[in-house]
Amino acid sequence: MPTVLDDGWGLVDPQARTHEVHPVPAAPVGGSEAVTFPCLPAQPAPLSETMRFGPGVSPVPPAPPAPSRRLPSRIGWAVLGAVAAAVLSYLAGHPPWERTLSVARVNLSPSASAVRCGETVRVTATVLTNGAPGTLRYRWRRSHGSSSGLLEERLSTGQRSAALETTWSISGPGGFSPEVTLEVSDPQPQAASVSFAYACTA
Repeated sequence: MPTVLDDGWGLVDPQARTHEVHPVPAAPVGGSEAVTFPCLPAQPAPLSETMRFGPGVSPVPPAPPAPSRRLPSRIGWAVLGAVAAAVLSYLAGHPPWERTLSVARVNLSPSASAVRCGETVRVTATVLTNGAPGTLRYRWRRSHGSSSGLLEERLSTGQRSAALETTWSISGPGGFSPEVTLEVSDPQPQAASVSFAYACTA
């Protein structure tokens, strides 16, 4: 039985039943044609940041952030260091005992408020200072015009007071109110006075 070569694809029996191939008609333009796409796997829902445990359990809120502690900047530390160094340097170069002596107050008190013929009264002065060392210069004056002249008292470091004394003996008949004055001339002028009674009938 003869064979026929069919387009080089192989040997075909001419008596074999042939199948006609009909072209698939094209879909009309503008019509409604259902198109089916391949099914894609379902994507899982995104997880929420709030976690739930069991039915009816309230959500657990996230923990609040820890408060931040702001530390001083480098400039702040530098300023504090400079101030501390300046204070220490000043204290090292100028200790308290090197301050200048100054008088705060002078108090006078007589040993008696009234004296009689020939008695002696003692007047005590308390000079309060700032505790610095130095020399106190002063004089006593009496109401009848006499003066002790310039006197000195040396004060040491930390000594905040100086006790000064003078006495006055009065005699003769009569009566009056003698007055004693302490005048401080150095380190700065200060003055205080006190009086008492004198009476003599002899």
